[in-house]
Amino acid sequence: CQCAVREAGGPMPDCGMPAPPRSPIRVTAISLRRRPDRWRACEDHLRGLLGDGFDMFEGTDAKAAAGDDSTAVDRVAALEAATGCTVYRGWPITEVRDVRRCYTSLSPQLSDAEAWMSYERKVAAEWRSDRSRLYLDFFLRHLTLGDVGAALSHLRVAERGHAEGLSLQVVFEDDVRPSAEALPALLRQGELFRE
Repeated sequence: CQCAVREAGGPMPDCGMPAPPRSPIRVTAISLRRRPDRWRACEDHLRGLLGDGFDMFEGTDAKAAAGDDSTAVDRVAALEAATGCTVYRGWPITEVRDVRRCYTSLSPQLSDAEAWMSYERKVAAEWRSDRSRLYLDFFLRHLTLGDVGAALSHLRVAERGHAEGLSLQVVFEDDVRPSAEALPALLRQGELFRE
């Protein structure tokens, strides 16, 4: 039956067949197992608001996956092997070695942190003040292992939802504490997307 309009859980308008049940909006919180304090605090907070109507999702711990190899290249390779992902390396300036390569006037005696800060100051001095900070924050900041782990965690949650046929899900990280008023309002707003 090909019905153009149907009510959730009600009969199909043209044929009287019941509509498939709508999946509820899934609420998921991402946390790392190595941080049981954060996991437990988040779980307790959401349980107080939703009962058992949410799930905790073990995030990708990129720091643990990267190991403690001595070089950044080795750590990225270990991360890629452990997570099955490839870290993009094509950014024009993302590492201190790129700063040193592009700005040869920097003293080789500067530490990596000093070289990076010198680069940030140079960009800030040459750009409009209202643009330089945004540019540095968005395009030039170092991508951390935590950033990679968070991105992979969110991708895994989205992949799981897609595989399960979810039409909508709300994803929190473990440091979010929605209020008793805000969470129901957010879920009501989410329902509007599905109508």
